[in-house]
Amino acid sequence: MDARLNLFGSPVVAKALGHYGAAAPVLIKESTLPTATQNLVMLRASQINGDGYATDVHSKNATHAGESASALTGKVCRVWSRGFAAGAAPSLLALAADAGAFSALGCQDV
Repeated sequence: MDARLNLFGSPVVAKALGHYGAAAPVLIKESTLPTATQNLVMLRASQINGDGYATDVHSKNATHAGESASALTGKVCRVWSRGFAAGAAPSLLALAADAGAFSALGCQDV
């Protein structure tokens, strides 16, 4: 596959991506979303990204915040498979899914 865009070939772009990656969790934490929803959004984004380490961390954070492991699994399945999220969560979940869709389409260079 030929790269259409070399994001890390430009120091300016690489720096901007680094800032975005660091800012996203801060924006979620500072939002008015309930803590339970924040944990679910971060967990789902990690699942979509295929990041096993972050999935584990966010699962543990949600459990530490009071979610039981079985309830957490059930909520994640229901929220994303049937669209039971409320409030701002559907928009955030759609954003996470759209961002993850690039890798599913084989667009690792985007």
